[in-house]
Amino acid sequence: MQIDQYAFLPQRITVKPGTTVTWTNDDDDSHTVASSSKLFKSKALDTGDKFSFTFTTPGTYAYICSVHPYMTGAVVMIGLALTAGWRAITKPSQRACASDGVHRE
Repeated sequence: MQIDQYAFLPQRITVKPGTTVTWTNDDDDSHTVASSSKLFKSKALDTGDKFSFTFTTPGTYAYICSVHPYMTGAVVMIGLALTAGWRAITKPSQRACASDGVHRE
Protein backbone atom coordinates (compact mmCIF):
# COMPACT_ATOMS: atom_id res chain seq x y z
CA MET A 1 0.00 0.00 0.00
CA GLN A 2 1.29 3.37 -0.94
CA ILE A 3 0.73 6.65 0.89
CA ASP A 4 1.18 9.49 -1.58
CA GLN A 5 -0.35 12.88 -2.34
CA TYR A 6 -2.41 12.71 0.86
CA ALA A 7 -4.11 9.43 -0.14
CA PHE A 8 -3.88 5.69 0.50
CA LEU A 9 -3.33 3.92 -2.81
CA PRO A 10 -5.26 1.83 -3.55
CA GLN A 11 -7.94 3.08 -1.19
CA ARG A 12 -9.48 -0.39 -0.72
CA ILE A 13 -7.90 -3.84 -1.05
CA THR A 14 -9.10 -7.40 -0.56
CA VAL A 15 -6.79 -9.95 1.06
CA LYS A 16 -6.82 -13.59 2.17
CA PRO A 17 -6.36 -14.79 5.78
CA GLY A 18 -2.83 -14.39 7.07
CA THR A 19 -1.91 -11.61 4.63
CA THR A 20 0.51 -8.98 5.90
CA VAL A 21 -0.24 -5.56 4.45
CA THR A 22 2.57 -3.01 4.39
CA TRP A 23 1.96 0.71 3.97
CA THR A 24 4.85 2.83 2.69
CA ASN A 25 4.85 6.60 3.06
CA ASP A 26 5.96 8.04 -0.28
CA ASP A 27 4.58 11.48 0.56
CA ASP A 28 6.56 14.54 1.65
CA ASP A 29 4.48 14.88 4.84
CA SER A 30 4.14 12.57 7.87
CA HIS A 31 1.13 10.24 8.05
CA THR A 32 -0.26 7.48 10.26
CA VAL A 33 -2.29 4.33 9.58
CA ALA A 34 -4.93 3.92 12.31
CA SER A 35 -7.84 1.47 12.25
CA SER A 36 -11.25 2.82 13.21
CA SER A 37 -11.63 -0.12 15.64
CA LYS A 38 -8.26 0.64 17.27
CA LEU A 39 -6.94 -2.79 16.22
CA PHE A 40 -3.77 -1.26 14.77
CA LYS A 41 -2.06 2.12 14.69
CA SER A 42 1.29 3.14 13.32
CA LYS A 43 3.62 5.74 14.69
CA ALA A 44 3.99 8.90 12.60
CA LEU A 45 5.52 7.69 9.34
CA ASP A 46 8.04 10.02 7.76
CA THR A 47 8.91 9.80 4.07
CA GLY A 48 10.13 6.27 3.31
CA ASP A 49 8.88 4.77 6.59
CA LYS A 50 6.79 1.59 6.55
CA PHE A 51 4.12 0.02 8.75
CA SER A 52 2.86 -3.58 8.53
CA PHE A 53 -0.09 -5.47 9.99
CA THR A 54 -1.17 -9.10 9.51
CA PHE A 55 -4.91 -9.73 9.02
CA THR A 56 -6.15 -13.01 10.49
CA THR A 57 -9.89 -12.55 11.01
CA PRO A 58 -12.36 -12.01 8.14
CA GLY A 59 -13.96 -8.59 8.05
CA THR A 60 -13.66 -5.05 6.75
CA TYR A 61 -11.05 -2.92 8.46
CA ALA A 62 -11.51 0.81 7.89
CA TYR A 63 -8.56 3.06 8.65
CA ILE A 64 -7.54 6.70 8.50
CA CYS A 65 -4.50 8.91 8.81
CA SER A 66 -4.99 10.40 12.27
CA VAL A 67 -3.00 13.48 11.20
CA HIS A 68 -5.20 14.00 8.09
CA PRO A 69 -8.55 12.29 8.90
CA TYR A 70 -9.92 12.91 5.39
CA MET A 71 -7.44 10.25 4.24
CA THR A 72 -9.34 6.97 4.47
CA GLY A 73 -8.93 3.40 3.33
CA ALA A 74 -10.11 -0.15 3.96
CA VAL A 75 -8.73 -3.66 3.99
CA VAL A 76 -11.29 -6.39 3.35
CA MET A 77 -10.20 -9.83 4.52
CA ILE A 78 -12.18 -12.66 2.99
CA GLY A 79 -12.14 -16.34 3.82
CA LEU A 80 -13.65 -18.95 6.07
CA ALA A 81 -12.20 -19.04 9.55
CA LEU A 82 -13.12 -21.89 11.86
CA THR A 83 -12.72 -21.26 15.54
CA ALA A 84 -10.16 -23.56 17.17
CA GLY A 85 -11.79 -26.40 19.06
CA TRP A 86 -14.85 -26.64 16.78
CA ARG A 87 -15.38 -29.27 14.10
CA ALA A 88 -16.79 -28.47 10.68
CA ILE A 89 -20.39 -29.40 9.86
CA THR A 90 -20.39 -31.95 7.05
CA LYS A 91 -24.14 -32.74 6.84
CA PRO A 92 -27.03 -30.28 7.19
CA SER A 93 -28.48 -32.31 10.09
CA GLN A 94 -25.24 -32.27 12.11
CA ARG A 95 -24.56 -29.76 14.83
CA ALA A 96 -21.17 -28.34 15.70
CA CYS A 97 -19.92 -29.04 19.19
CA ALA A 98 -17.04 -27.53 21.09
CA SER A 99 -14.15 -29.79 21.97
CA ASP A 100 -15.64 -30.10 25.46
CA GLY A 101 -18.77 -31.71 23.93
CA VAL A 102 -21.06 -28.80 24.78
CA HIS A 103 -23.35 -27.64 21.97
CA ARG A 104 -23.47 -23.87 21.52
CA GLU A 105 -25.50 -21.98 18.94
